[in-house]
Amino acid sequence: MQLSDTLKPGMKGAFYGRYSTDKQEMTAQKHSVETLVKKYQCVITENYLDEAISAVKKKMEKRPELQRLFEDAKVKKWEFVVVYKNDRLARDTYEHQQIRELMGELNIPIVISSTESLYNTGNLFYHISEDAFTMLEAANIRERTASTYKYKVDYGQWTGGKVPYGYRFIREGKKITVFEEEAALVREIFGLYKKGNGFDSIAKRLPQELNNGKAWTKEKIKTIITNPFYAGYISMNRKKKSAGNSVNNRDTWSMSRCPDITPLIPLEDWEYCFKIFEQKRNGEVSPKFFKTSFLFNGLLICGHCSTSLNSKNQRTTSNSGKHYGGSIYFCRACGVRVKAADLDQQVLYKLLNAVLNKSPFGAPPKLIHEDVIKHFHQQKEELEKHIFYLEDHFKELTIIKSRTTEELRAGLFDQSEENRRFLYVLQESALRYSDKLRKLEEEILKTRKRINHIQYVEADFKVLHNVYLDVIDGRRDLDNTATRRLILYLINKVVVNKDGNIQIEAKIDLNAQYNLDIEI
Repeated sequence: MQLSDTLKPGMKGAFYGRYSTDKQEMTAQKHSVETLVKKYQCVITENYLDEAISAVKKKMEKRPELQRLFEDAKVKKWEFVVVYKNDRLARDTYEHQQIRELMGELNIPIVISSTESLYNTGNLFYHISEDAFTMLEAANIRERTASTYKYKVDYGQWTGGKVPYGYRFIREGKKITVFEEEAALVREIFGLYKKGNGFDSIAKRLPQELNNGKAWTKEKIKTIITNPFYAGYISMNRKKKSAGNSVNNRDTWSMSRCPDITPLIPLEDWEYCFKIFEQKRNGEVSPKFFKTSFLFNGLLICGHCSTSLNSKNQRTTSNSGKHYGGSIYFCRACGVRVKAADLDQQVLYKLLNAVLNKSPFGAPPKLIHEDVIKHFHQQKEELEKHIFYLEDHFKELTIIKSRTTEELRAGLFDQSEENRRFLYVLQESALRYSDKLRKLEEEILKTRKRINHIQYVEADFKVLHNVYLDVIDGRRDLDNTATRRLILYLINKVVVNKDGNIQIEAKIDLNAQYNLDIEI
């Protein structure tokens, strides 16, 4: 059917637009639509423009302008709808079919201006196949968008906007300067977070006069902790759009050093804090992971069933004020049970003794760092081997997916029943391969992220030195949080057996096997 058979001179139409990048794209959409209606001597009487959120992320019922369009269609407010491309309406096969059925029942055609074709007429099977390609294209768009962000940020140029707390932007000379009074508070915030304090706990400590007379909030502390600007880096795609103060997964960011920014803290300090934030957010550790009276919580393994030991405070107080019981580590399955005070004291003594043998009071922990580096190198090599395997598998799947997609494209116009069944199988295979590739890519990114954290944060001497000073150096007060940070940094796990035998797997040599009295 020719488009001229549908669009007649003088017909009234509606334009639906949805833009997901910038204003230039919307201008291109409108220009294409205007060219089409001028060619067929029609007129657009109503515009429906949804906000800049991808159709992949925001479902049809959540787009108010599209819903308004449907309501106006029911009362025949106009005679046709025009869109730039079919992916402006949806990128989900089911939603495409819903739109086609609704507009088909109302006998209102939808015209695609970029191809001068009809969206809701013609062969149903062809439309289903076309919709599948739209879904595949959505994945490709996300990849290209990420590459564009990375390309821009790689230049390390300040992109404008409001500078964060602790800085001021001087319009004369276009220079970013440090506001020292606030900067000192920013450094204190990062220091408190490193010691295990949560966002809310930090907020309650800070003076209102350094926050425009307002009380500090945990959201403002979160904004500071998660912003690499304080380490001298700019970032893109850090925050989720239309989601308040939510932070995207780190592997979706683009981030680069900006020479125009004076760092308030070293990059390794920011990375360390962000790692704590991620672990808490992902449920890998509880918000009280660092601030706990159980120094070895999360590191103890049952030597009989290999499950993690739980911790419990069984201390009770009688009416006379006398205390009974105490804290324990225990295995729910095997009945292994040990007094927390005994294990904490003896294993910590073993650890501190080894630390002081390698680095006496006042001396930088260089020998300890050498042991730690050896351990990290081994861990890094294992992760790199895993990445090699994943990337090899990724290449194989990419080739298979490409072949499947080409076969699908080549067979679209053969409408025989046998070929239709074959194409349905190919279509499902192409989408399945896309899903597998996406999951592989996520695992590769996660592994690379772990390698980078080992290389640039955990293996950095300054990180160990800071943890060491918090615990060992007599100039600072010793507390459980600081001690636990050293334990978590140097010990991988502690295996506890019923016979009182304990094995400590650490990043330094502890001569780590000895006996401890355990209550069964």
